[in-house]
Amino acid sequence: MLTVADVGEAGLVARIQRYVRSAKDGVVVGVGDDAALVRALAPAAVLTTDMLVENVDFAFAWAKWADVGHKAAAVNLSDLAAMGAEPRGLLLSLALRPTDGVRDVMALVATLADVGNAYGAPLVGGDLSKIDGPVVASVTAIGEVDPRKALRRYGGCPGDIVLVSGSLGEGAAGLLALQRGIKSPLTKRQLRPTPRVELGRSLAKADIITSAADISDGLARDALHVAAVGCGVAIDPEALPIRPVTRALAKRLGHDVINLAVAGGEDFELVLSVEPNDVLRAQRIASRHGVALTPIGTVTKRGGLKIGSTRRSYRAFEHFR
Repeated sequence: MLTVADVGEAGLVARIQRYVRSAKDGVVVGVGDDAALVRALAPAAVLTTDMLVENVDFAFAWAKWADVGHKAAAVNLSDLAAMGAEPRGLLLSLALRPTDGVRDVMALVATLADVGNAYGAPLVGGDLSKIDGPVVASVTAIGEVDPRKALRRYGGCPGDIVLVSGSLGEGAAGLLALQRGIKSPLTKRQLRPTPRVELGRSLAKADIITSAADISDGLARDALHVAAVGCGVAIDPEALPIRPVTRALAKRLGHDVINLAVAGGEDFELVLSVEPNDVLRAQRIASRHGVALTPIGTVTKRGGLKIGSTRRSYRAFEHFR
């Protein structure tokens, strides 16, 4: 096996350069200078970064290098989607062991570049470093948006309807299946999530969303991000969009499916608030992208999160705890 140590930093950079865009797609200068130069098309830039750490965010026991590349791009693009931004580029920083295989690393890079290109965000640069511990893939995504129409958190007012895109609990259920070696179609939702870029962009242009956030940390944590300061959210558990395949897997594994849907995280869907009169319009926009928008509750005057008849707390994922 050809390793990173065999080719060295220069050799690895030369291989990665094949996937870096330049002189097209708005990229004026890519790899080869001190920084990338990307032509601006909108008045405001949107910047976000997320890292994936081996044995924290993924494990090679159940994920391939290409899966890591896909997810590293997708989780960042999901943040752009939550702002209604137009993706413009990705920067990739990798911390690798000298013994890691070149073919494996290039599978990560190629897949990340493919995902970025699919959403208009070519790979424009990055960095490499040696590490003796777990592999780290850190991505910075660059986007653009009209600041007057950017989707923001904490804008939902009492009476606004809370909507969620797609289906819930699938990322968490897929992770459980992977960890236990169970074959399930939900494993793809964990390994290769779909960022709702087109949906976020279209909803931003429609200018009907009072607030938005992505729910990668779990609905229980992120739903409150759509409520104005001091307000809360009431969710109807019976309204949560949970597919039968998720219910069946949760039952098989002995997990509460509502807990997976609310606190499991890793769904990379959008939670939104809209005024009641705009619900149908938002749903029509989503349907054009093949995505369902489901009303699951309302923004309330009273603070905190209420699910059903109780205000029980759901523990969402949080680093360092």
